[in-house]
Amino acid sequence: MRKSVLIFLSFVFLIQGCATARRSRESQKDQSAKSPLSTESSPLVSQEVYGPSEVSPQKELQSTGVRPIVLVLGPGFARGFAYVGVFRALTDSKIPIGAIYGTEMGGLIGALYAVSANMNQFEWALQKLKGELFQPSKNLLSFMRDEPNHGNDLLQQLKNIFGKKDLSQLKIPLKIAIQSQESQAVLVLDRGSLVQALRAAMAEPGRLTPSYWPQDQTGTLAVSAAVVRPFLVEEAKLSGIGPVVVIDVSDRGGSVDFYDHELQQADLVIRPNVKDVSLIDFKKKTELAYRGKEAVKKRMSDILSLVGMSDSVLKRSEDL
Repeated sequence: MRKSVLIFLSFVFLIQGCATARRSRESQKDQSAKSPLSTESSPLVSQEVYGPSEVSPQKELQSTGVRPIVLVLGPGFARGFAYVGVFRALTDSKIPIGAIYGTEMGGLIGALYAVSANMNQFEWALQKLKGELFQPSKNLLSFMRDEPNHGNDLLQQLKNIFGKKDLSQLKIPLKIAIQSQESQAVLVLDRGSLVQALRAAMAEPGRLTPSYWPQDQTGTLAVSAAVVRPFLVEEAKLSGIGPVVVIDVSDRGGSVDFYDHELQQADLVIRPNVKDVSLIDFKKKTELAYRGKEAVKKRMSDILSLVGMSDSVLKRSEDL
């Protein structure tokens, strides 16, 4: 009789042990599914197909005492592709960028870089910006006369590139200038829909029609601030982040006009040689990028001095 009781109790304990083990395994699965390291919920796993990645060179200089520059990029439409070479030159020399202030094409090219602060992803996204997105439309009923582009294709491409990104969510702080068509007030945006901000920033009279801000089909109609605030130098200086470097690809050259006083506040103004390129000549994107890179390289000693980065520091960063 005692033997039978012992056998029965052993069987009960065995059953309970199996049930406990099964519950333990199920609990571990549930915890794994909720873990921040899981693929579905992890903030470390990007859900965007934005191109190949690379290590940001700016993180490599955090302990060197180098000051970041504040980059101010002005208008210029096709000439704005010179900014591509500017970013390449700064990245190659490990110059940290603390913030970007952009008007018109300066805002768009600046946004492409600010999203990731990564040259591979930046150049990957650039391939989606075709020249026809910015060209005036042809009216077949008016003897092929040019008319402003309604920007529907541009808006869709911006959505493809940036999705639902907010201006406040970028790797590098970015501010974009637009102008209210109703009040004529200039708005310097640092939050809200990145897509809507860029579409409004590109609304140039005669080229792209006005766009709504802050949301599509609501709010106020807005246009580019290129005429009244081509360079956001004042705001860049007030940020206190670092020395302000302006890249000027406009038609004005070195002439004195109504916004020269603002440029004089910048620590450095670089003017790539782009005067011979039309504002709508998007076929020369590669050439423009090369000229932008060369212009920055020629002033690299000035930039190094501004950020407190000696040639020896630059050499060490290149060896990292």
